[in-house]
Amino acid sequence: MDIADADSRRMQSFAELVGEEEKLGVDSGFHFIVRGASGLERVDSWPPADQDPQSSQLPLAVEVVLELPRLGADSASDCGEPMKRQRQQGVALITALLIVALAVTAAVGMAMRGQADIRRSSAVFERDLSREIALGAEKMVLQILEQADGPDDLIWDTCLSPVLPFEVDQVQLQATLDDMRCRFNLNALAGGDERQLALFAQLVDRVGRDSGVSMPPGSQLALAVSDWMDPGTDDAVYQLDIPPRLSANRTMLVASELNAVSGMTSEAWQALAPYVTAYPSDQSPIDLERSSDLMQEVFADQGAGGDAPWFMRLQIVASFGERQFYQCTLLDAPNGKVVLREQTACEP
Repeated sequence: MDIADADSRRMQSFAELVGEEEKLGVDSGFHFIVRGASGLERVDSWPPADQDPQSSQLPLAVEVVLELPRLGADSASDCGEPMKRQRQQGVALITALLIVALAVTAAVGMAMRGQADIRRSSAVFERDLSREIALGAEKMVLQILEQADGPDDLIWDTCLSPVLPFEVDQVQLQATLDDMRCRFNLNALAGGDERQLALFAQLVDRVGRDSGVSMPPGSQLALAVSDWMDPGTDDAVYQLDIPPRLSANRTMLVASELNAVSGMTSEAWQALAPYVTAYPSDQSPIDLERSSDLMQEVFADQGAGGDAPWFMRLQIVASFGERQFYQCTLLDAPNGKVVLREQTACEP
């Protein structure tokens, strides 16, 4: 409760106060208790509209009562509580959605990792099983070859055997044998024998003519192969490569090493691959009865004697559903020994 006199200037401040409350959107109201000659009288405005503000008949003092029925904590509570509850419900919903999304992401990730682990374990198991089965098949073939006196004792009369299918522990296997006497042994060039160099040069030139592939000159490639395996020489052409490298200075383990020899290209290798091989011998006997017509024409004067080395190449394919595992083994047939074993498909 405020006390004010009847001065008009003081009443102006009350009007301003009312105006500010209205600007704030608060339902407010002032009432004036006038103490006059007839007693207390309640009026809604001061001074009265029908009297002159400067009149001496106005009361000397008034009692001002301010009524703000919606101003305060109750009004704020009435307006704010619903909005507050809505905000809390929205935050709770977003939190729940985030938790569900994180849980789903974690579950999917765990399931995918589990499936990957299962596939990896299955592949490792199948690889190990196929390797053991291939080793057993390899020993069986070695026993058969060791008992044979030569290719004439085999049940097929070609260089490459038909596919020999068999099953071990519900694993499908396919085996093929390839007679290395039907190919030229690249290691026969290691000693620099002129006759072997000339025969290989003829083979390269003939393959180039028949296949239409651009081949390096036969005599040049023959010397390059011989230098590649000669430990006493180291051609500087390899040191000029980027990056620099050295020649092998040893005999070849596999025929595909021919790709590393200077002057050789991948196209030339693909054309020459069916006619060459590499096994540990300085000889290269050719089976003129079973080899291809090209080999028979080039090596017509170089037959396989009775004491010539005899190597066979065995490829085994183990099938597990859609997956296949390969093993390629070079066999010393008369002695029943394994020369080289690789967990991959054999060369062309």
